[in-house]
Amino acid sequence: VEKFLVKCLDSVVNQTYRNLEIILIDDGSPDNSPTICDEYAARDGRVRVIHQKNAGQAAARNVGISIAKGDYITFVDSDDWIEPDTLEKAVGIIQRNEAVDIVLYNHVEEHGKKKVTMCMDVDKYSSTERIKEGVLRDDIGSYARNIYRRNLWDGIKFPENCFYEDMAIIIDVFMRAKSIEILNECLYHYNFTNLSSTTRRWSAKSKYGMFLGSVKRIAYAKECGNKDVLVDFLEFGYKTCVTGLSMDSISHLLRQDQRERMQEYLLSEDCAAGAEYVKVKYKLLRWGLLHCIFVPKLYGYGMIGVLALRGCIDRLKALRE
Repeated sequence: VEKFLVKCLDSVVNQTYRNLEIILIDDGSPDNSPTICDEYAARDGRVRVIHQKNAGQAAARNVGISIAKGDYITFVDSDDWIEPDTLEKAVGIIQRNEAVDIVLYNHVEEHGKKKVTMCMDVDKYSSTERIKEGVLRDDIGSYARNIYRRNLWDGIKFPENCFYEDMAIIIDVFMRAKSIEILNECLYHYNFTNLSSTTRRWSAKSKYGMFLGSVKRIAYAKECGNKDVLVDFLEFGYKTCVTGLSMDSISHLLRQDQRERMQEYLLSEDCAAGAEYVKVKYKLLRWGLLHCIFVPKLYGYGMIGVLALRGCIDRLKALRE
């Protein structure tokens, strides 16, 4: 992320809201990023740098949360950036209304020369309960482009050794909030030109993160009696479980405890219920995982080929841009 980092850090240190604690986690980066972080810390007393061995972005975020001292917390990924007045506007809303625990804002997807503005439907999400339902449905799911009261994160950690890890915990954070408001402006910029970004990866680790998010939403949907959400995530949980295990049968990227958790789900009542909503190919993968490992391995090899081809296409597109 070295070539994106300066733009990211400049967007944070130059915020019009100055009362900031800026925590940078160097997760064992092999490029010049650690030096860049140290340079910013030397110039700006608000910047604190933590250097650690590579443990993944979830572990890095967990460290940042554990040492944060401010009343509010937000996240900016190292290849993204925010508008200069983002925090002034978001913090202002919370300070004017003590009941507000979370402020959401819109974002822009940056695809090189192409920009896609992504705006939330303020009429659809006109109340805290409707926003929470959007999070439950995973229509509102990113941990970024939000500012939170710090205490909402007490006892909550991102699950490690997976991607899409925010899907598993963001719902817990939102459900704790008394009041949530939308700041209807595009203030966060997601960088889609970084081909190494985890938002573009599709692997057993990605499937595991989505599986955890599905299991969490199944539990919440049962609790609140939301049948539509329950059906959606019984289906999605089934799919991510069988495809994740199938891909891991080739890549071996998951830890043993993660693998066992998915294997237990294969035999659960929720998985059996989800079978009603999935196509035959997913049922075949489940059968193979239980009885004939050749079937999921064949799927895993096929996905490796598809991902390699997709990577080549993305690189060719990037070169043209």
